[in-house]
Amino acid sequence: MKSRESYGAFAPERIRAFVRSRLWLALPAVAGVGFGCLWLYRRYVEGLPADDAVLKGAFYALTLALCWAIGIWGATAPEVESDREEAPRGASRRALMFCVLLLVALVCLRPVLAWAAGELSPVQGGFSLLLRLLAAGAVLLPMWLHERLK
Repeated sequence: MKSRESYGAFAPERIRAFVRSRLWLALPAVAGVGFGCLWLYRRYVEGLPADDAVLKGAFYALTLALCWAIGIWGATAPEVESDREEAPRGASRRALMFCVLLLVALVCLRPVLAWAAGELSPVQGGFSLLLRLLAAGAVLLPMWLHERLK
C-alpha cells in the first residue's frame, strides 16, 4: 500500500504524469478553435475593429488553454485502490452522464435566462452558449480522452 503522501494533489508522480501527458499535443488546436470562434464573432457579427477582435480572441484562447490544462490535471489523478465492492458499470455511467448534464445545465443557465428575458439577441445568446460549452468541453474532453487512451 502506498503512503498517504503519494496520493496528494501535488505528488511527484502526478506532476510527472501531468507534464508528460500526450493530451498537451491538442492544446494548440483547442486554443486555435477558441481564438477563431471569438475573433470571427467579434469581428463580423459585432463589427469590432480587427485589433480589438484579436485581443478578445487571444484572451478566449488563453481561457480555453487554461480549461484544457485543468482537464489534463483532472485526467492525471492517480487511481486510489478501494476495498469496497464495485458498483455495476451501467449505474456508474448513468451517474456520470447525469453529472455531466447537470454541469452543462449550470454552465448554460445564465445565458439561457438572459436570452429568454430578451437581454440578449438570438445571435448573442447562442454564441454565449457556444463559448460556455467550449469551455466546459475543454475541461471534460481531456478526462474522457485519457480514459480512452488507457
